[in-house]
Amino acid sequence: MSIRARIFTVIGFVVAAAFVQTLYVVQLESERGVMNAAMDRALWRYENQSKLVQLVVELDSVQRAAVLTGDPSLRLEYERLWGVYERTVTLLPQYIDEPEHRRELAALDTLIRDWHTNVSLVLLPIAGRQGDIARRAEEVSTLRMRRIRGDLDRFETRERNRLTDQRITANSQSLKATLLTLAIPAVAVVLLLALVAFVARILLDPLAAVAQSARQISGGNFDVSLPPASRDEIGALVRAFREMTTAVQRRQRDLTDALAREREVSQLYAAQRAKAEREHERLLATIETVPVALVLIDVGSGRILLQNATADALIGREPEDGTARRAYWESFQVTLRDGIPVDVATLGRERILRGEVVVGEELIVTHPDGRLIPILVSAAPLRDDRGVITGAVVAFQDITSLYEVDRLKNEFVSIVSHELRTPLTSIKGALQLLLAELPIADPDHGTLLNVALSNTDRLVRIINDI
Repeated sequence: MSIRARIFTVIGFVVAAAFVQTLYVVQLESERGVMNAAMDRALWRYENQSKLVQLVVELDSVQRAAVLTGDPSLRLEYERLWGVYERTVTLLPQYIDEPEHRRELAALDTLIRDWHTNVSLVLLPIAGRQGDIARRAEEVSTLRMRRIRGDLDRFETRERNRLTDQRITANSQSLKATLLTLAIPAVAVVLLLALVAFVARILLDPLAAVAQSARQISGGNFDVSLPPASRDEIGALVRAFREMTTAVQRRQRDLTDALAREREVSQLYAAQRAKAEREHERLLATIETVPVALVLIDVGSGRILLQNATADALIGREPEDGTARRAYWESFQVTLRDGIPVDVATLGRERILRGEVVVGEELIVTHPDGRLIPILVSAAPLRDDRGVITGAVVAFQDITSLYEVDRLKNEFVSIVSHELRTPLTSIKGALQLLLAELPIADPDHGTLLNVALSNTDRLVRIINDI
């Protein structure tokens, strides 16, 4: 059964118990009301019966006095008291529930009326008969009134006993209702405490255990004890919490492994970066010390990103300001070897964007200080990871010394060819003259002269080739 169903069941039981107790209290209050009404009727009846007894006693006293004295006012008082008696004895049966009690009252009333009838005859005013009347009244009053008073005393005693019993019963009922009225809040408190204890046992205690386990897990301790998984919502929560703990442990292991791998990657990356930085420093040192001018150019801005010391000595450093930088580069004039001007800024950018590789092109650069610097240029584009051209590397070498060597070679060749051609021409002419005009007696001599002439021609051809 789920917690909700359990709680609703307990609440329903408490409400039903409270409803039953309320109905019982209402019934007790109703019985108390009936008992109080009965007590009121009994008290009224007892008071009227006591009044009735008192009236009978007064009637007897007034009747005796009237007989003895003959006073008419006492007769009138007797008639008044008799009227009160008749009203009282008429109303009294309405408040008597027991038939036997009514019959006793009716019998008493009959005796009293008989007594009254006889007393009324006695009280008739007859002259000269007062002594006889007194004796007759005494007889009637003594005999019948004695019986009436005995019956009235017994009737009053029985009524007093009934009233006492009713009072005892009413007090018992009142005490019972009071005790139940006080017991209902006590029972409600007990039921409420039982409900709180029940809720604490099935809801609060497991939740407190889960909260304590959560605090331990937040502190890194996964060795926690959870309450047994029941078939209610708390059991579902415990199962979900246990699954969450397992998932957290698994993720923590995965995270630990990932962090270990990340540390390894970081260490490897740091080592690679340190190696790359060392290689970069070595490359920069190599670039700085290489005798060829090297320049890295950004294709977007056209600015030089990097240049070595050889490039500093050859072309200097460009200014930072854009206008000054354009003026600085415009002060250089570049031509081909045959003197045709070249716009390096436009032509070079176009060739780089096309991805061309330049190898060994000769250019003549006129420095702003007036020097003519022949250079040998090689260039290649630089691409990023996506293959987009972002810049270019340019290498150029001052070949002024090569031009000087070429000039010296030409002069040497010219001198050597002039100095060698003249004697060879004389030797060739002499050999031809000997072979044409002089008879050669020895054939071997003729062969040697032909070989010498042939080698002379060969030397002339070599000199001409040079």
